[in-house]
Formats: sequence, structure tokens, C-alpha cells
Amino acid sequence: MQPGRNMGTVVVGTSAGGFDALSQLFSNILSDFQLSILAVQHLSGNCDINFIVDRLSEQCSLPVKEATEKEPLQKGFLDTFSGIEC
Repeated sequence: MQPGRNMGTVVVGTSAGGFDALSQLFSNILSDFQLSILAVQHLSGNCDINFIVDRLSEQCSLPVKEATEKEPLQKGFLDTFSGIEC
């Protein structure tokens, strides 16, 4: 890999019951991970995306935030997106 070269984005999607799998996956990612990560989590109607961000922040060594359409993904960050209005 060449220094400074953008290699892409890892995208992981799960159903409403897949949060434990996301937690386990992201608990093993090192803080110097060089790709951007987008985790798309289907949420049940009573769940809040902030809950997902908070819980993943406890498990992951990368900064975790909610993805927004106006902010580009950044390497070394874990962005989450629910895809639905709760």
C-alpha cells in the first residue's frame, strides 16, 4: 500500500438483531485502522441512533459518530446510519 493512497470504505449492514455482531466485529478493530467504516444498522421503531453510537463507542477504539449526508466519510472513523426515521 502506498502512503497517502485512499483505499476505500468498509461497509457493514445488519438487521435490528445484529448489534451484538457489530459490537464484536468493531471491538477487534485497532485505532490505526486506515479505512473509513460505515455501519448500517436497521433499527426497531423505539431505538435511537444515539444509543448505537454510544454503545459502539464503548466497544471500538475508533471514534464513532452518526453519518450525515453533508459530511464525507473519513479514514479511521466509524460512522453509523440507521436508514430510517425512528
